Amino acid sequence: MRENMLKIRIVIVWIVVLVLSSASVSATDIGGSLSGTLTSAGNPYIVISDLTVPSGDSLTIEEGVEMRFNNGLKMTANGELYVNGTSTAPVVFTSNEAIPAIGDWEGIKIVLADAQIENAIFRYANTALRAAAAPISVTDCLFEFNQSGIYAWGCLTAPATIAGCFFRENGYGTTLEGAD
Repeated sequence: MRENMLKIRIVIVWIVVLVLSSASVSATDIGGSLSGTLTSAGNPYIVISDLTVPSGDSLTIEEGVEMRFNNGLKMTANGELYVNGTSTAPVVFTSNEAIPAIGDWEGIKIVLADAQIENAIFRYANTALRAAAAPISVTDCLFEFNQSGIYAWGCLTAPATIAGCFFRENGYGTTLEGAD
């Protein structure tokens, strides 16, 4: 009887191990120059070195994509950036730390190129979005646990549109310099 119980337990343990190993999440490491389209099929995307959207190129990030940034890393968009989350499948930008904290990653910097960001969640960045004299549109986004949500300058020459966004537990919500 004891021997049979032991065999049953061993079989159960092996079944659990097999189920857990087959259910493990595979991640996609990314870094460097990036353009084209990211889809949720590669989730989660682990940012292992600074990302750059080259000038003249564009990057589209589709609904449901999750990007986890390693400590101190950032994305710089010298080209166009389109973030197309939905209310049911937002795009998530967050820390890759086991225990995330405010400022773990640097954030996203938009430089002299269009950026349209809809239904995205930004967590644990230093400054989630920076716009350097770049026209940006940020709609229906959540900014939480960042040092700063949005920091934009040069807004008289490059318009910044921010609508329907929610800011929670940030050091600063929004800072606009040169705004009308």
